[in-house]
Amino acid sequence: MVSLAVAGFFTVRSVALWVYWNDPQHRAQAIEPWMTPKYIAHSWAVPPHVVLDALGEFQRRKKGPMSLDQIAAAQNISTSDLITSVEASIDSFNMTRPSPPSSPPQGSAPKDGS
Repeated sequence: MVSLAVAGFFTVRSVALWVYWNDPQHRAQAIEPWMTPKYIAHSWAVPPHVVLDALGEFQRRKKGPMSLDQIAAAQNISTSDLITSVEASIDSFNMTRPSPPSSPPQGSAPKDGS
């Protein structure tokens, strides 16, 4: 019975996260001070290191996720400067990101020589 409850919990949680991240409003959101690096990376579909590299070195003041506000305070810089750095890092990554392979037009069959 306990295993069924645990499975149900994780199923509901997975579906809720899937619904949340498939909402277009949560994709490429304007970066806000309350956001965490992981949230930004997920919203902008970039590897977490892209955001973390932009943040630079900082002293963790708490266990667990830290918001951009908290990270800026730990570095003694303004949150807007930190956000500008993260945005520039994301833009730079997106400029060098390889394009996905193009697919053949709909309705055209591949030519195999037959």
